Formats: sequence, C-alpha cells, structure tokens
Amino acid sequence: MLHNILDNSRLDGEYFWDGNETLVDAVTNFIESYHNEAQEIQISDDADVTAATVAVDKKNSQRLYSEVIPTLDLLKIKYSIPSHGRRVNFRLGEYILTVSVRSGDRYTLTIWSKTKTTEDALSDFEHSQELSAQGSEDSTRRARIPMSQLSVIFESIKNYSQKKRHLT
Repeated sequence: MLHNILDNSRLDGEYFWDGNETLVDAVTNFIESYHNEAQEIQISDDADVTAATVAVDKKNSQRLYSEVIPTLDLLKIKYSIPSHGRRVNFRLGEYILTVSVRSGDRYTLTIWSKTKTTEDALSDFEHSQELSAQGSEDSTRRARIPMSQLSVIFESIKNYSQKKRHLT
C-alpha cells in the first residue's frame, strides 16, 4: 500500500521526488493508520554509513564517466551532468532524458516532456513503462526504462533517433 501511495513521486527504485513536500506526511499518515504501535526513533549519522554512501557515490560517478558518457559522445549527443555526478541529462527532440546510475550494472532512463504525452513516450521509446496508473497531470515526467542494462537504454535511444531522422 505504501508503494502505491508513493508511486506518483517515484523517481526510480526507492528514490522519490518530494517537490510538493508531502511525502513525510503521506508516510506518517500511513504509519499512524496501519501501525499505530510504531514509535518514532532518532537516527544519528553513523560514520560507517556515511563512508559507505560516499564510496557508492564515487563508484557510480566513475561508471557514469566510463560507460554512459563515451556512448553519448559516440552518438554526438550533447549532455549535462549535475554536480553530484550520478546522472546525465540530455535532449532528443521534444524530450529531456536522464540516465541515472543504479546498483549492479543497472541504469534507469527517465523520459520528460512538456509537449509529448505519456502515450507518445511509451510509443517512442522501446522498453519504456508508464510511471503510475495515478500519474500527476502537472508532472512533465512521462515514462521510464527502470533498472535496465545500459545496452537496453541506448538501443531505445538509438531507435528513437533513427525513427525521428526517418520522419524528417
């Protein structure tokens, strides 16, 4: 039930966007409704957890630069990398795409557009999935290819680019 409540805000996997700052309230309401015996606990930053997080972020950043960026360069796609270095953003036509590094050898492609519909995105990008049955109408996030091998994501990007060139 909690995953259904949070699905509209899901970025990828267990990562959520809280632009409306409502996720804490949604989770709190869920816990109060279904687990009224739960008690709040305080968590302090543990040095080991912090060190592990830094190590994972560094590894993911290295994978971004060694695996994603060279392929984008080969495809002659201009891109930008936010300061934390865990994802890369780029444009294809009316879409803004984000490739995020995930655990293992997995990546996620998130597909955004102000002018294209979810149906367009699902049609344009093979292997893409709808974000949620209860998607937010004001969101520009249209679809995603979650937790996939990089080859699957780039196959979809290449096929869209070829289709787009063929139509113009």
